[in-house]
Amino acid sequence: MLQRPKIFKADSRYVYMVLASIFLLLIFLSTTVSAKNTASDLVPLRPADTSSPRDTLRSFITEQLRYETNSEQLRFILIKLREQLLGHPMVIPEPVRVRYLGYAAYSKNIEIFCYLKCREQNEFLAIQEDLLLRI
Repeated sequence: MLQRPKIFKADSRYVYMVLASIFLLLIFLSTTVSAKNTASDLVPLRPADTSSPRDTLRSFITEQLRYETNSEQLRFILIKLREQLLGHPMVIPEPVRVRYLGYAAYSKNIEIFCYLKCREQNEFLAIQEDLLLRI
């Protein structure tokens, strides 16, 4: 007569310890480098072209308006914000987005998204500050 195999019922902590040990062992084995490998054989793990300078940086701003702002005022604000962004010399005209996102906990939110013509972080912050002060 064929007998059913006995099922080992282990404590869940024991199972997690065993799985964690196996995981750590696999990590250790995958990172071990044999003596025959040289530094020239190893490939650095980093994204390609990360050191190249960028000509544009993304600006993403969320403005909050009071609940008392009616739809006519909101449309006027959206139009004027788009005009301000498109009229700024350091804003790339495509894509410029000024959109009403909806209601938040205490405000009506507007998303302002554009790319700025700059390479350095300090220049980017100065341009974004100028945009925020114009708003």
